Amino acid sequence: MYKFLVIDDNKNTLMIFSEVFEEACDCTVHKTDSIEEATDLIQKNKYDLISLDYSMPIMSGADLAKKIRTEGVNQLTPIVFITGYLMDCMKDAKDLDNVSFIEKKNIYDELVPLIMSNLEPSK
Repeated sequence: MYKFLVIDDNKNTLMIFSEVFEEACDCTVHKTDSIEEATDLIQKNKYDLISLDYSMPIMSGADLAKKIRTEGVNQLTPIVFITGYLMDCMKDAKDLDNVSFIEKKNIYDELVPLIMSNLEPSK
């Protein structure tokens, strides 16, 4: 079973994305609307995929992704930015490896294929 983390400051968006992930594959979804809680979860758990909003209070999603890439067990975990600020996000996260981007308005068309392409078939 896969383990995903969904980080978004909008509780409705968290619920929708979690449902999409759960319908797409056999997974457990942790979700949070807080950077502090996300940091704690990322330090304590190894994830197969992290979904991250770009526009978050306290620090941007790009800054959190940079932190993920430099410390802990999720340094190589695929990160999918799901954002309404696509160009800004792509600019701020351009130096990060294993990162994908989806505009929130295209979520239903693009998310499931992206999830499946990031998961190893052997699990």
